[in-house]
Amino acid sequence: CSGSVREVCRNGFWNADEICGYTCNKDTLQCEECESGSYRCSGNKSRLCIEGGWDGGTECEKGCDSSNGKCSETGYYVGNTVTFGFYEQDNNTTNGKEPIEWRILYLSGNKALMLAEKVLDVHYWNRLETQGHRWMTSEIRTWLNNDFYKTAFSSTDKERIVASRILTDYSGGEETWDNVFLLSKTEIERYFPDECDCLADITEYAKANLANTGINPLCSIGNPVSAKWWLRSPSEFFSEEAITVGPSCDTDYGFSVSNKKVGVRPAIWVEF
Repeated sequence: CSGSVREVCRNGFWNADEICGYTCNKDTLQCEECESGSYRCSGNKSRLCIEGGWDGGTECEKGCDSSNGKCSETGYYVGNTVTFGFYEQDNNTTNGKEPIEWRILYLSGNKALMLAEKVLDVHYWNRLETQGHRWMTSEIRTWLNNDFYKTAFSSTDKERIVASRILTDYSGGEETWDNVFLLSKTEIERYFPDECDCLADITEYAKANLANTGINPLCSIGNPVSAKWWLRSPSEFFSEEAITVGPSCDTDYGFSVSNKKVGVRPAIWVEF
C-alpha cells in the first residue's frame, strides 16, 4: 500500500496496480470500501462514511484517534505524541531545556503509558559488571527516579506522574514501584509489532555523550539511524548484561551493564 494506491513489485520496482477509491488496507493490501456510518482518520480529520462516500471531514483540534476514527477530546490516544516535561536536547544550554515528546503506548482509564520519543541521554546500567543485572538495585533505576525525575519535571508535572507497580522478569519475577522506568522485553513485543517502530531519533545532547548508533536498511524512510537503548530486562545468558533494543527492534542481545554509550528512553505513567 502506498497511500490509496495498491502497488505490485515487478522486476525490482513498485508499480501502480490499482487506485483505491477510499483507502488501501495495509493488513490485507486490498482496497477498503466505505461502509456507511463508519469513521476513519484522514490526516488530522475525522471523516464519516455517508452512502458509500467519505464526507469532507471535521478538523480535529487535538488529533484524530485512529482507534475509532473520531476526534480526540483530550489528545491522549494510542500512537499520538504529546509534550510533557523539559530536558536538555539541542546541546545548547544557553537557550534552556527543550520540551520532551512522548509516544502514547497504552491507555488505562485516565492514565497513559508513555515512552520518550527520542533517546534523551546515555547512561550505564550499572557502573561495574560485578553489580549484575538486577533492575531493583540498578544504578540506572536510581538515576531515572532521582536525577532525571528532578531535572525533567516540575512540581506540577510530578503531581500527574503515577508511581507504578513494575514487574521485571528477574529470577522468576520481581516487583518495584517507580515514577520513571525502562520498558521490558515483553512490553517491546506488545507495543511495537512493526520492527521499524523501534527506530529512535537521537538528541544532539545524547550524540554529544557518544550514543551508540546503528542502521536498519529495511527502515529507510526518514532517518534510518537509531541509537541502541536500554530495557530493564536482564540477559538470559550473562549476569553482567542487560537487554537493549537494536535498530530493527531486536531484543535478543544484551550489552555489558557498564557500557556508557547505550541510550535511554524513559517511560512513565501519567494522568490526563
